[in-house]
Amino acid sequence: MSEKKPIFDRRRDDFEAYLLQHVASADLRTDWRWVCFCPLVEFAYLDGECQIDFVGCAETLEAGLDRLAKQLELPVMKAEDQDVRNDLCREKPKYLGHYTGTAIEAVNDLYRQDFERFGYPMNGVSATG
Repeated sequence: MSEKKPIFDRRRDDFEAYLLQHVASADLRTDWRWVCFCPLVEFAYLDGECQIDFVGCAETLEAGLDRLAKQLELPVMKAEDQDVRNDLCREKPKYLGHYTGTAIEAVNDLYRQDFERFGYPMNGVSATG
């Protein structure tokens, strides 16, 4: 994290500038300093085949934990609901209001395979593509 501090100091709270000027051009797959932004398919797939036997989703955390606990034959404590979606608008993540169209496009490009492999819709993209 300390190697990114100069970037954070320059960018402050400008997430879009950080995303477009640093994350989008970083070597997310092989540079350890950027691994936190690496698309998850890089960890889960090898030669197009899923190498893991369980994929959980934050949006359905409790159900995923229950399924995993049964699979592992372990008890699990219930988690507090920390849903990232608005109470009034359940289909739209509340953080999305902070993204510009340009930032949404960049995220969709960077994580296109994640959206496709893990079944998430890309924001800002119509149902026809």
